[in-house]
Amino acid sequence: MRYQLAKFNQAIGEINASLHSRTVLTCLLKWTGKLFHTDSSYVFLPASHSSLFKVLALGSPPQQSFKSFRISRNQCIAGWVFNTGKSKLTRESLPIPDSLKKHESFPGPHSGNPSTPPPVSLTAGNTLTVPLKNKSKIIGVLQAANQPPSRAFNHRDLNQLNILAAHAATALENAQKLETQHSSNLQLQQQIKTSTYQLRKANEELRRIDLLKSESLSMAAHELRLPITVISGFSKLLIQEKPGPLNKEQAEFCAIINKNTVYINQLIMDMLDLTKLEIGKLEMHCEAISLQDLIKEAVLAIEGGTLAGQKRILVGLPAPDMMVHGDRLRLLQVITNLLSNAFKYSPPDSSIFVSCDFDKTQATISVEDLGPPLTAEQLVKVFDKFYRIKNSTTQKIPGSGLGLAVCQSIINSHNGKIWAEHGPRGGNVFRFRLLRDSGPAIPPL
Repeated sequence: MRYQLAKFNQAIGEINASLHSRTVLTCLLKWTGKLFHTDSSYVFLPASHSSLFKVLALGSPPQQSFKSFRISRNQCIAGWVFNTGKSKLTRESLPIPDSLKKHESFPGPHSGNPSTPPPVSLTAGNTLTVPLKNKSKIIGVLQAANQPPSRAFNHRDLNQLNILAAHAATALENAQKLETQHSSNLQLQQQIKTSTYQLRKANEELRRIDLLKSESLSMAAHELRLPITVISGFSKLLIQEKPGPLNKEQAEFCAIINKNTVYINQLIMDMLDLTKLEIGKLEMHCEAISLQDLIKEAVLAIEGGTLAGQKRILVGLPAPDMMVHGDRLRLLQVITNLLSNAFKYSPPDSSIFVSCDFDKTQATISVEDLGPPLTAEQLVKVFDKFYRIKNSTTQKIPGSGLGLAVCQSIINSHNGKIWAEHGPRGGNVFRFRLLRDSGPAIPPL
């Protein structure tokens, strides 16, 4: 008895440790044969959307091999056990027709009282048939069968097989859940793989189209430079009255022509810079640059231009030995552009604030204005190509929406970062961050 109990506990432990439904079932059939000395054992599982059982069978040595086939639920005692949830011990000794011996089955039709089990089991003879029940859910049927003159089963065997079946039902349902989850994970991984591939191909196509567009813009800008240069040159000659004196109205018209050619020429330069940056054809000559010299040069360029006297630039200069690594002309272009935008979009006679913060590895330059605060969406989109803020104030200010996009591309090419946020004084502040350089600064030419 003690030996049998140890084997029974070993069987339960092995079944509970199984993580795959097929392993649970084969382990259950194997231990059913060992513990109850059966000629054969069976597991009946309901086939989906039909009145059939899928049957897994295990015979005794020397024919100890697994077989799988289907049988009608109404043609065997397992169907009655599955429908009622009750266990059944039978001791019938019925012959097996030759035509069915190859399936080890005896599926003869049952036309008796449906409330009583059919007198036929899968295998004729002495059988134990118990439900595989997990809580109140029946997920299959387990049957142990012996042919005379093998050992006859008793009710103690039936109770023990019920215990074994209960553990197997729990293990089987857990294994099925794991398999379902694993299958879902595999499907999800495949979907992610497919979506990633499609997204990568779409991105490659978008990059190709964007490159073609950039190259087309670059070609168009190059073609426009010559006629704009000619128009600008002749307008200047007219303003200087080289061909002869101009009346007041003619002088005004020439001034308008010259002003717009300057604007178009700047637009062309921005387009050329941006397209070259995007396609990687704009050369960068990086070196150690004094941040103090760079800011002074940008402020001087703005204060000496047409905007001089309208607003005041308040500068907090860094120490002379504070240096960054980059292309002097391109970084000067960034600071000048940010200062120019600050003048354009802030109230007359208001101040512009320039400052610099740093840590051991990076320096951050900030240009703050007192203009109308941008919305959260505008703070992000303001760096997009051709994006312009549309309101009654900005409509009167000329611009192409390329200046900040050029700044972003330049800073990105320096492995830096540029962004906009609300300023502490109620306006907006544009910041960009660069790597510091510990080498000696190269003075400007």
